[in-house]
Amino acid sequence: MSLKLIIKRGTSNKIVDDISYNWAGETFKEYQSRRTASVILSKKNKTVITSARGTVRKYLENSSEIETSKPKMAYITTERGTKRRLIKIN
Repeated sequence: MSLKLIIKRGTSNKIVDDISYNWAGETFKEYQSRRTASVILSKKNKTVITSARGTVRKYLENSSEIETSKPKMAYITTERGTKRRLIKIN
């Protein structure tokens, strides 16, 4: 038995062959953890930048760590946020 699902805000259809009617308790938690792990692993090393009020997504390639130097000085706020002090960071 197959099932036709309407996905992506009603603009696409998907036919599913395996139908599991048990969506309660531990079975659903196991499915959810497997699905989450597969999504995270498939999107590894991809960086997304959103723009235009969050309506446009751009995927960056080669998104490894950016090497930056550590800051040597920083400002902290004092007296209920009315004053700033410059401190040295070792």
